[in-house]
Amino acid sequence: MAVVGQQLVGFSLPGVDGTVSFANYRSRRNLVIVLAVGEGRERWRSLLQELASRYQEIRDLEAEVIAVFPNQSAADEADLPFPRAWDPGGVLTKNYASDPLGHEASALLVTDRFGEVYQYDLFDPARPVPELDSVLASLLYIEKQCPECGAPVWQSE
Repeated sequence: MAVVGQQLVGFSLPGVDGTVSFANYRSRRNLVIVLAVGEGRERWRSLLQELASRYQEIRDLEAEVIAVFPNQSAADEADLPFPRAWDPGGVLTKNYASDPLGHEASALLVTDRFGEVYQYDLFDPARPVPELDSVLASLLYIEKQCPECGAPVWQSE
């Protein structure tokens, strides 16, 4: 599925602290969306924890992280500093979290503030979970596309 370079579908999801909608971030924040909804969800828990531990660094790159879970109870239980939501209508799940056989699988999207997808990873049991450094590199690249934004300098630890 060709996702990189495409426009993110609009979404409005119920969230732990209120509605989480693309409209809330459009033109203001780049997005890191983790769809922890299907196969691979448990393996991707480490990525969510890494995103949480370096959340301020992500915010400094003009980005927001959104974690999408299969249901409200999973979103409520997740102890994360960023918005947590669930996808009851399947808008994001159907578009981005389905493997070639149609089974739900966890996915990661990194978009610019206008919704263009720059990074997309779909869970594959034969591949490792995406690394935080690749997410940060994508966010830095996005910010460098906008020199008037004053892109911060990121260095790998």
